[in-house]
Formats: sequence, C-alpha cells, structure tokens
Amino acid sequence: MEQHFYVLSESDIKRLQDADINHLSSILFVSRPVACLLLSHYNWNVTQASESWFDNQQKVRNAIGLSNETHIELGLAYSSHTLICGICLEIFSSEAIRSSWCRHSFCINCWNQYVDTHIDDHNCFKLKCPEPSCNAAVDEDMIQQLASESRKIKYDQFFFRSYVENNNNMKLKWCPAPDCCNAISYELPYHHGSSSSRINYDVTCLCYHSFCWNCGEEAHTPVDCEIVAKWMKKTSSEFKITTNGWIIANTKRCPKCKTPIEKNNGCNHMSCKCGIQFCWLCLRDFSNCRDGVNCAQVQEFQELFGDEMQRNHAKNHLDRYTYYHQGWANNEISRKKSGTNFGNFMVKDALKHIVECRRILRWSYVYGYYLPEDENAKIEFFDHIQSIAQVVLDRLHHFAENGLRKQLLHNGSEEEFCDFRTKLTTRARVAKSYFMNLVKELDNGLEVVCVKNYAAV
Repeated sequence: MEQHFYVLSESDIKRLQDADINHLSSILFVSRPVACLLLSHYNWNVTQASESWFDNQQKVRNAIGLSNETHIELGLAYSSHTLICGICLEIFSSEAIRSSWCRHSFCINCWNQYVDTHIDDHNCFKLKCPEPSCNAAVDEDMIQQLASESRKIKYDQFFFRSYVENNNNMKLKWCPAPDCCNAISYELPYHHGSSSSRINYDVTCLCYHSFCWNCGEEAHTPVDCEIVAKWMKKTSSEFKITTNGWIIANTKRCPKCKTPIEKNNGCNHMSCKCGIQFCWLCLRDFSNCRDGVNCAQVQEFQELFGDEMQRNHAKNHLDRYTYYHQGWANNEISRKKSGTNFGNFMVKDALKHIVECRRILRWSYVYGYYLPEDENAKIEFFDHIQSIAQVVLDRLHHFAENGLRKQLLHNGSEEEFCDFRTKLTTRARVAKSYFMNLVKELDNGLEVVCVKNYAAV
C-alpha cells in the first residue's frame, strides 16, 4: 500500500523552518527578523509572502507594522540625552530607552514586563508597540533583547511550534502520543479526486503510535471519520442505550401506573405494586381475561400489536449493538496485549503486523454495524469475510503468544526459536495481505456483491 505521509523529527522541523526563513530573506533582501514577521503573518506560506511583497510592498509593510526605516535604537534619533518612558513616565538616559519601528520610546524595564506578559499569554507573534494607537511590529530581535531568559526559551518554543500548528504551506500535525515531539506531514493521493473510495488518513509515527491525520482519533481503517464520530457518540451513551433498550425489549408497562414490569417466570397473571391485576398478554384486567385463554382473540390485543413489534425491534437492535460493540471492544483488548510484546526486537515486524491487523478487525465491526440492514447480500458477504479474518488473526495471535512464552521460559533451543521466528514472520505477512485485501473490498463498498446480484437478475 502506497504511503502518503512522512514523519518529521524536531531537527527536521527546525531545518525546514530555517530554510524557509533564509529563502524568503534572500529573495526579498530583508533581514531575518523581517522574514520571520512576514512568514508569521502569512502562516509560513513562502510563495504567498513573496508574491504579496512584490505586488505591493508598502501595503504589506503597513499590514505587518514595518516602516521604511530601520529601528530607532538607543534613542539616537533624539537630540536629548534623556527621554521620558511612555509607560512609567520616568526620565531615563537614551541608553535605557528602546523603540520599535516607530518613535515611541519606552524604558527597558517596561519593555521587559510588556514582552514577558504577552509571551505568557501566547500572544507574541503579532506583538505591536505598547502605544495603543501604534501598529509598529515588535520583531524577533527586540524580543530576544528585551524578554527575560525564561521567556526567551518559551518564545523559542512557541515560534518553533508555530511552524507546525500555523503552517498553510505544508499539511503538518503533531503526533498526539504522550512525550512524542514528532510531526506528521500528509499528502493526499493524486487519484483521490477521481475515486469514490474512502481516503485513508491513517498514519503511524516513529514512536509506533497510529492515528487518523484528518480527525485526530486513533487509526480507524476501514471506516471514515464521520462514522467514527457517530460510533464514539453512541458508545459514550452506551449505558443509556443498553438500559433503555433492555427495558423496551423485556418489559411491559402496567396499564394503570405505567411502571415497567418484567415477566421472568410463571403464568400470565400479573400483579403490580399499584394493586391492579392484569394479563401479561393483552394487558386487560385479569378478571375479564379467563386466565389468558382467549385474550389473543380480543380486539384490544390486536391494537397492542404495535407495542409488541416495538419490543421485538428494540430487542433485535439491542442484540445487534451488543454483538458489534463486544467485537469492537474485545479486539482492542487483544491489540493492546499484542503491543506489550514490542520489546522483543527479534519479531517486532511480525508483532507490528498483528497489531495493525487487530486494529483493522476492531473497526470492521463498526463498519458492519452501519451497513444498511436491508442489504442482506452485503451483510452476509461481510460476515463471511470478517469471520475468516477473525479466525486467521486469532490463530496467528495464539501462535505468537505461545512461541514468545516458550522463549521467555527458556524452554526452547536457539534453532527452535529461529524456526518459530521464520514461521511467525511468514504467517504475519500472509495475514497482513488478507487484511489489506479486506480493507480494499470495504473501501470500495463491497462492490463485488452488487455485481453478483446484478448478474443473478
């Protein structure tokens, strides 16, 4: 299967970020701080930044807060050797005063507090002059000169992360695994626009964490993100679904007080806590029912047929949901169990195949749950190929566990382990091939079933 993503380490990201800054600086003949301001403003889109600059340089300068002059440093633009800070209104020597791309001067201490506060508030990439009416930018050089040491480190981290989080030029996202600092770059397949099949957004980081690049959930081939969202919402309210469904499927309401009553044994003569005695079949007063002998023939019972259908429907729905949910949950338990064996480097590739196949099998239960209930041919075919996948993977998993257990107990020779490793690798590849074909069929909507049905007609 063709891979449409690649993983970037911290050093890779830093290299790409510096390359974009240096490239823009060289083609526009501007300093690094100005290039950083431009790229932050245009969300790291080098092409857009350069085209806008060449199209109307003055407009871009005004938009990001640059004048046509260099910084007014150390108060040298003023004839006086003393200046008043625009914030604290204290008098300072020109050496203790700083200005941005404007003539508004502030003391170093006020600048420090101003810059530190905005860094703490994560508002440091479009930082402007403290003068409320001024649009002059505060660039990277000034931040490095005026921020405290701890805030400089924080600013560098924010600036580094902005390349991934605000980048409109590359499709980048951080790996969501705890303590992982890698990012994933994803590229849509060239043929995605001409195909009706599902786009596979599943990616795997170097830390072995797999997730969906599109929605951020765990990798969920062979179902799309919309189905995953529906399923996760349903499972989050599982208690309500199973409780209400069980009540509808297994109880009837008392005809007087409407309390749900379960009949678990005995005859049809029911007694409610409200005092009424009624027939379980027709829900009439039991004295008029002749012990339930003729109740099925009365008109009132016929009118209650809709309730009976509702109970049967609720029971079928509950049984169906329970089946697919248990398959989904049990395969996740098995997948996590397989992942604990990753420490065995001798068979790591085979174990990775098992974990990936287990994830596919897990989400195939969700795929099956959302198949239209009136498409019986597809449901039967899906159940058949899924049951084969379940058997193949369970046998492979059992074989791997037994072989690894034997190795840990030192009950086998080195030759026996080599033989086990060869067999495990071969079986894992065969299983992976079957599961890839399974995914292909599901991505295409089980079209093979439609063709067979058409041919039969």
